[in-house]
Amino acid sequence: MAIHSYSTVTPRVAAIRGRVIKAAIPQMSVGISGKQEKMTDGRSDTIIFASYLPIGATTASPNTWSMTPADYELQEGMTPDSRALNRRDIPVTLKEYGILYQYSSKQEQMGEDNIPDEMKQQAGQAMGLLIEKIQCGVLRTCTNQYFAGGSSRATVAKPISINLVRLIVENLQNNRAMEITKVLSASQSYATQPVNGGYLVFGNVGLAADIRDIPHFIDVKEYASGSAVHAKEIGAVEQFRFILTPEIDKFIDSGAAVGATGLTSTSGTLIDVYQFFVIAENAWADIATRGVNGIEEHEVAPNKKDHADPMGRRGFFGCSFWSAPFIQNDGWMAVGNVGITNKTA
Repeated sequence: MAIHSYSTVTPRVAAIRGRVIKAAIPQMSVGISGKQEKMTDGRSDTIIFASYLPIGATTASPNTWSMTPADYELQEGMTPDSRALNRRDIPVTLKEYGILYQYSSKQEQMGEDNIPDEMKQQAGQAMGLLIEKIQCGVLRTCTNQYFAGGSSRATVAKPISINLVRLIVENLQNNRAMEITKVLSASQSYATQPVNGGYLVFGNVGLAADIRDIPHFIDVKEYASGSAVHAKEIGAVEQFRFILTPEIDKFIDSGAAVGATGLTSTSGTLIDVYQFFVIAENAWADIATRGVNGIEEHEVAPNKKDHADPMGRRGFFGCSFWSAPFIQNDGWMAVGNVGITNKTA
């Protein structure tokens, strides 16, 4: 008996969704390090995420372990006292973002360029960049901040260095931050891929030269084949793996006086400050933008006639998604603030 099944004809919506997400993923870098929480329908616009604290920790000091061995000594024939988990709730408000393109029926029928298909490609890239900007804006608020050569952004007076790298590693390890051993794969799904353990560092492309000058730097070309965590990874220093993107903002003329530091200054007076994010396991999370319930596509063909367009003369294509990035543990990530060495031709 013949049956017209779902697989008989390739579904156009699924094909569009795959194309849009495929275009979005290369624009996203920091997103590979955060936990993705699936969103389901029928929920409030505020989601409560649960975070469980270690023994002896409090909401104010979530990375403190406090255990007295004598309290856990077992007595012969006696059942030990049971304990309950210490839960911390993190409320997060969902926000929706989107972009919409419009084109005419004449353009679709007679135009030399395939504008609708180009819009789908552009929409995917735009969504990827927008997600990256939203997530970076939240990560920047981390309270665990480091300032090269100073104690605030206004006093930053040095570039990134091996001492700064090691200082941040020591802090993360004292907070019991776990190295990242898996990241989101470069695909359209929720799938993860294993990676060699380490802390992921995301920074602006302007940091590349100073990072390469750090002692013990290993270029990504020297890795074993297929071991880079992201296409934009440039290399590693000890436990740090550096992924650089132009989407992480810099702060023009916001550091110390440039003087004879040799650091870059747009105005020639104050140092430009560049930030980088050091991420450990489970440091932050966001609503998933991959998979079936991720980025949603909206397409209306020009031949779709309704009260708003009775002659079917306009077509639309757009995308939307929900987002709610939040930091789960400030002690499991860090934000570095540095200058960069001035480059002259």
